[in-house]
Amino acid sequence: VTAIKEVNKLLPSHYLQYNFNQSKIIEPYWSYSSFFQNPVHQHKNTIAASLNSLMERSVDMRIGSDDKLGCFISGGLGSATVAYYVSKLAKKKQVSGYTVGFKNENEEDVEAAKLVANRLGIHQD
Repeated sequence: VTAIKEVNKLLPSHYLQYNFNQSKIIEPYWSYSSFFQNPVHQHKNTIAASLNSLMERSVDMRIGSDDKLGCFISGGLGSATVAYYVSKLAKKKQVSGYTVGFKNENEEDVEAAKLVANRLGIHQD
């Protein structure tokens, strides 16, 4: 349901296909569980090496030529992983870490972000 009468939202990760014969189909375009239904035929070391290469290339493409870099660190695994690759690829550039915190709401995340930044040598104000 939306704020507009007779306009509805789709479920997350779903699409609506409206056909010329006025039929419609609502389907998920991705499913977490279906991802694991496909067998993997590669060795875990090959998968890990491929993921490492993809992460390095992705982060390296986004590191500009400026002397300073900024990196958001939330305290979660995703931002910690990106921060790791930023610090690894930054070479001699200064890396600053940024975290958003709210009093009495996410102090654990802020502390985790500080630990990640300290471990990676990322400066936080």
